[in-house]
Amino acid sequence: MSVNLAERRALLRQLGILLLPACAPINSWASPALRITMANLMPWSDQAGVAGVLVELARSIERRSGQVLEIAPLPYARAFALLEQGSVDLMLAVQSDRLDHIANCVAAVSDAEITVVVRPGMTINTLADLRGKRVGHLRFADYDPTFAAATDIRKYEFNSYNQGLRMLQIGRLDALVAIRSAIQYTLKNMGLPPAQASDMLPLRRATVALYQSKRCIFNASVKKELALACANVRRENLAHILLSRLLVD
Repeated sequence: MSVNLAERRALLRQLGILLLPACAPINSWASPALRITMANLMPWSDQAGVAGVLVELARSIERRSGQVLEIAPLPYARAFALLEQGSVDLMLAVQSDRLDHIANCVAAVSDAEITVVVRPGMTINTLADLRGKRVGHLRFADYDPTFAAATDIRKYEFNSYNQGLRMLQIGRLDALVAIRSAIQYTLKNMGLPPAQASDMLPLRRATVALYQSKRCIFNASVKKELALACANVRRENLAHILLSRLLVD
C-alpha cells in the first residue's frame, strides 16, 4: 500500500520516531524536503559536514531541481532496507534488478565500472576463473547479473569496502566484486598501495540512478524536475569530474 508523504511523517511524529539523521539539522517535520540516502562508499569530511561523490551529486540535483533534499549517507544494506520500507523517499545507487523490484527509477545520473579485484599474487582472465574461489561483495548490492547467477562461486557478504579489502589482505577472500572507483578510493583512504588489489577484471559498465521508493508518493511535477536535474548532471559528466578530483594524488 502506498503511503502519502505527509501522512507518513505525521504518523512517525505521533510515534516519536526519527528514522535517520540528515547531514543538516531538520527544522520541522512540516518541511517539504525529501529524504535521500546513498551508500557511504566514498565519504569524507569538510567544513560543511559529510561529503562525498554521491553526496555531491545529490546536492547538485537539489540545486538544479529546486527541491530541498535531506541527505543521509548510510551503509548500503541499511539504505536499501529504508528505501524498501518507504522510510526514505529517494536513493542514489547502481541500478540493479533487486532495486528495480522495490523502487522506481527516476533517471540515470552517471555510470560506474564494475570490476573483480583479486588478492595479491592472483590473476584471472574471465569470471569462470573464480569457480570454487571465495568472492566477497557488498551486502545487498547486486552489481553484476552473471556473478549473481553463478552457483559455483563461494560468495561472502561484507558491510563496507574497508572490511572487504581487509579480508582480501589477510587471505580470507580471494576476490571482490566492486565498483572500481570506490575500491581505488578505499585503498587510498586506508593508506594501502594499489598492489594490495593487484589485478582487476572489468565486468561491465553499470548505470548509477536516482530511485524513488514505491511506498512514497509525491507530486508528478517534483519527479519531473528531479529527472531533468539528473539528466543535466549526467550530461555534464559531474560524477567523473568529482572522481578525478577525489582520486588525484
